[in-house]
Amino acid sequence: MTSAHDVALRDAKARLRDQARQVRREAHQAGSGASVALATQLAAFLQDVNQGCLAGYWPIGTEIDPLPVLAAYRGTTALPTIVAPEMPLLFRAWKAGDPLVSGPMGTREPEPSAEMVQPGVVLVPGLAFDRSGHRLGYGGGYYDRTLVERRKRAQLIAIGVCYTPQIIDHVPSEAHDVRLDVIATPDGVIEMPGFRRGTGQVEEGLE
Repeated sequence: MTSAHDVALRDAKARLRDQARQVRREAHQAGSGASVALATQLAAFLQDVNQGCLAGYWPIGTEIDPLPVLAAYRGTTALPTIVAPEMPLLFRAWKAGDPLVSGPMGTREPEPSAEMVQPGVVLVPGLAFDRSGHRLGYGGGYYDRTLVERRKRAQLIAIGVCYTPQIIDHVPSEAHDVRLDVIATPDGVIEMPGFRRGTGQVEEGLE
């Protein structure tokens, strides 16, 4: 049974999504050069953590563009593939110039023949983020399921990428919401409280 608290929390998330879309839209309109700046900010961090394959995403709408980050990365890069609702994402190797196919919800994905890979770092889009590593997504739960499933098998660093105004004081969270390890913006890289580079995830209880 859904409790009154759960209903109130989901309503709060819905209201915040509307506000966050507007904030991101305005940041996107004002953000000339933001994607290149994001790549510059992440370059040293990614070289330092050295976690193998880096997975990004194909930007849709007003999402910040992570493709310059992938282009600057010297290792294997990948994009996600949506398998089905309620399923974790898969990742296939991709670099600039490789063919893409249309995916659900306006996404672009590597061809089905592209090699499946296991990324050590995943760039995660969203609508709003806070400095404890909480993220407001679109409500589908794809990245939450994916991060939980991947971390059962190997170390994984989850990096939320966004425009600076998308970082807010508090993102309401539910039990199934997975915390990020790092947030990167065109203005800098923020490691979350409790994040240990050698572990690949935030240690709970250290906020």
